[in-house]
Amino acid sequence: MRRITKAKSALAIARRARDLVPELDNWAKLWIEDGLRKAHSPLSVQEFHALVLQAADQEAEACALLQQVAHGMFPYLPKARGKAVSAVTMTHAMILVFAHNRGHPEGYTYSEREGGHIDKMTAASVRQFGLKRFNPTSSRQLLKSLKLTEG
Repeated sequence: MRRITKAKSALAIARRARDLVPELDNWAKLWIEDGLRKAHSPLSVQEFHALVLQAADQEAEACALLQQVAHGMFPYLPKARGKAVSAVTMTHAMILVFAHNRGHPEGYTYSEREGGHIDKMTAASVRQFGLKRFNPTSSRQLLKSLKLTEG
């Protein structure tokens, strides 16, 4: 997204938009939705996706609008630099967001007697990734840093 905000031509924006398309179909939807909301953009995630596709097809007006929208939402997106997030941490964070959006608490339970975290959502991540144990605190920290849940 940073490259779109700094692009000097419609062709450069179109190239960056083409790079962005597969990401929108994968992990980026939550961040885009959050960025649009915080930037008070009138666009929905679906409209933003359509705009990116139009810009990727080198439509000049779409490129200009995409750059304008990107400027507005860029400050609210996670920074690209920093510690890499593991697949299990990201997956667990997504489980917590889905649970939160359905009114379930996104916390975790630790048991000294069991020697690890024993809540159902952590157990699901452990099973899914075939781990012996998993510490969900980094997933909670990720959500707090992105402000996707309270607390």
